[in-house]
Amino acid sequence: MLTPLAPADGEAILPLDLLKARVRVLSSDEDLDLERMRAQAINFVERYSGCALQRRQFMASDRQFCASMRLPIGPVQSVDKIAYVAADGAIVELEAGAWYAGGSVVQPRAGTHWPYASGQEGAVRITLTAGFENAENEAPMLIAAVEVGVAALRASRDAPDWSAAMACADSYRMPGL
Repeated sequence: MLTPLAPADGEAILPLDLLKARVRVLSSDEDLDLERMRAQAINFVERYSGCALQRRQFMASDRQFCASMRLPIGPVQSVDKIAYVAADGAIVELEAGAWYAGGSVVQPRAGTHWPYASGQEGAVRITLTAGFENAENEAPMLIAAVEVGVAALRASRDAPDWSAAMACADSYRMPGL
């Protein structure tokens, strides 16, 4: 399970003025709706792509340690803390040198192994920092996906949820995709 420890700052990721220009909104009458739609689109794009559009902290959790643990969000900047619930219920934080993080994978340091976690939901907790410094420059297609998501949500305002709005997004697809 992945939990953001800080919300995405929609204005920093895709400024409202730029979004309004790209989805062709001329007045400020829809600003609050656009901000809400932008937040929904950012959330969807991040979850679908596995990429954080803004650098911030997340917590990845699981029941047990695996030999090699793949982190569910990227690009990973750092693994900040690893803690687990021991069999006796105590929360234990591992020392920073107890693991090796490379790319989106965390492993125990060579010659060691992970400790035994209790197996309850969320027993292993990895706090990490992930995301782009500037998604507009580093991942422009993800920003374009946010824009398409907002346009789809605007076009289907009566839709009760994101999945219904995504049916509308098919009209925005590039040929051959």
